[in-house]
Amino acid sequence: MKKHVDLLVWLYTAWGAVFLIVALAGVSLAAGAWAIATGVSPVQVSSPMSGQVTAAGLASMAGLTLLWALLHLALARALAALRIWGRTLVLGLSIVNLLLLPFGTALAAYSWWVLLKDETRRLFHA
Repeated sequence: MKKHVDLLVWLYTAWGAVFLIVALAGVSLAAGAWAIATGVSPVQVSSPMSGQVTAAGLASMAGLTLLWALLHLALARALAALRIWGRTLVLGLSIVNLLLLPFGTALAAYSWWVLLKDETRRLFHA
């Protein structure tokens, strides 16, 4: 089962990296919306408030996505170190990952399959 835990570490690292890229894209979009709203860009709008609200919404979503990415990356490290609290948090995080179709659902199912096996439990308690 150690091979499966190692694969799970890799998958959580990859999933965190994907969300990190999405967070960076969100920050870029928020900066563009802010530039349009403040008149820095050549694009002119009649209501700068709409651009400011859009920029704030995109920035907040990018912040949440960044937290989600960092959580996955931290839990991947905890799994690699065979921390029992990392195993518990990954099982809890898998419930939320179920909603992120299709990869999150597959990742959650694989996480449960690997981490709920008796052999894996012994691996984490050793």
